[in-house]
Amino acid sequence: MASSSSSPRNSNKYDVFLSFRGEDTRDNFTSHLYSALCQNNIETFIDNDLKRGDEISQSLLDTIEASTISIIIFSERYASSGWCLDELLKILECKHDYGQIVIPVFYRVDPSHVRKQTGNFGDFFSKLEERFPEKMQRWRNALTEAANLSGFDSHVIRGGHLDASYTELTHKAIKYAQGVPLALKVLGRHLCGRSKEEWESAMRKLEIIPHVEIQEVLKISYDSLDDSQKNVFLDIACFLEGEHRDVVISFFDASGFEAKIELSVLEGKSLITCLDNQIRMHDLLRDMGREIVRKESIDHPGKRSRLWYHKDICEVLKKNKNRINSA
Repeated sequence: MASSSSSPRNSNKYDVFLSFRGEDTRDNFTSHLYSALCQNNIETFIDNDLKRGDEISQSLLDTIEASTISIIIFSERYASSGWCLDELLKILECKHDYGQIVIPVFYRVDPSHVRKQTGNFGDFFSKLEERFPEKMQRWRNALTEAANLSGFDSHVIRGGHLDASYTELTHKAIKYAQGVPLALKVLGRHLCGRSKEEWESAMRKLEIIPHVEIQEVLKISYDSLDDSQKNVFLDIACFLEGEHRDVVISFFDASGFEAKIELSVLEGKSLITCLDNQIRMHDLLRDMGREIVRKESIDHPGKRSRLWYHKDICEVLKKNKNRINSA
């Protein structure tokens, strides 16, 4: 476990941190998922301390911060634990501050019950009111935010149960989607109810070519943007992915955009992240943005709003030169 005196963000000690309510899932779903991740050489942290106090330890907070991905396994009694809820607060803090990937899994609980704190999930949560009145609103906000991230629920897990033989394939799907909530949902819908052989076949295909349906569903987020936000998104996809945040802001401010506002909107929709002051965009989203530009004029690159591929640029320059010479 990471020491509180170390620099967790620089250590990247774990690939995955598992947040779960032990009495609900430790001996079934969580243990199967943990085993599958470890068998695939994914460094995964699981807290096997059965006796937890009310206060979460600093070393555990550091471990969350030192993880690349957090998987939150929401179960019926998850919100009965102040410890779990404090883990959730830290996980979302790391998402906001460092771009940590957060993947919620809804185990035998409706995502809307987590989002609104209703049903049996809400009943267990309300019992904490007397002991932690000062924390309740922060926990409510965190539960709502995490549930809105979407993720794996009944789209993948029929009847609240995922067979152990599917856990490795589930991990591959998560790895392919790299934490994009809409991509995870599309993969879930596509694979729900299919045989193990069909899962394996789909994963092999996904490794070779992009899943068209994923790009189409991701485009839903893009289509919800206004024109300025769309232009900022496309410029990042074509030219600015990986650039320092200050450089990107200066570029867009000089172009007449309200850069900080536009970037904030894109971050809020998980279309970009800011990690170590670099503007990052998921490969699937970058490819989607470039495909949008390519379709502006499939056969005539010179009619597109943006050019980034060197062969297209050379072709356009060559045609323009020939046109000038023949004039």
